[in-house]
This record gives sequence, C-alpha cells and structure tokens, in this order.
Amino acid sequence: MKTFTHREVLSMRNMYNIFSTVVGLLLLAFAGAAAAESVSRPFSATLEGNANPAPTADPCILVNTETAVSRALHLGESTWGSEEVVNFCSNPAGADVDGKFVIAAANGDQIYGSYRT
Repeated sequence: MKTFTHREVLSMRNMYNIFSTVVGLLLLAFAGAAAAESVSRPFSATLEGNANPAPTADPCILVNTETAVSRALHLGESTWGSEEVVNFCSNPAGADVDGKFVIAAANGDQIYGSYRT
C-alpha cells in the first residue's frame, strides 16, 4: 500500500478543486455563449479522464496535463484536453493554477478557454 506524502495529498486535493473549477467555468462559458445568441440552452456533461501531474526543476512548480472523454448535451461525444501550471509557493492559502483547455466535439467544433485559480 502506497503512503502519500503531505505534498501529494495537497496536490490531489488541488487537482480535484481545479477539475471542479474548470467544469464550473465550462458551464459559465456555455451560459455566456447562449446569452450572446439570446438563446438559452441547458448544458450537462459527464467526463472521465486522467490527470498527469509532473514535477519540474522548481520544487514549487508542478505541470499537469489532463485528458478526458465526455458526453455532453449539445456536443455529443467529445474530448477534453488541458495544460496547467500549478505554483504551490505563490499563495500561502493554497496553490495558484494557470491553465488552458480545449473541448472538441464529435463534429470537429472546438471550444477554447483559459482559467486562473
């Protein structure tokens, strides 16, 4: 059985918080797009994927690449990809995360976004 270090536990918590934040941002992005067109559309999605955090030469910085497949209302089968830089030393209350993502729908349409937490 693997014993996780305090830093690894914090990293896993941060990844969960980041994933939750990104899903919330996606919901806001779709709401903004619907408002711009003056058409309200519901949105829901189910994602299943992987986070691949990797340390860097700087002990404060972690780079994370995430991939997922999803089934989303109005998009159908889609894929998710994101890249994040997590700085554990810049914020005493937690980590700062800068990331960008792409969602690709089955028909080739793509949604791009970025986030900072």
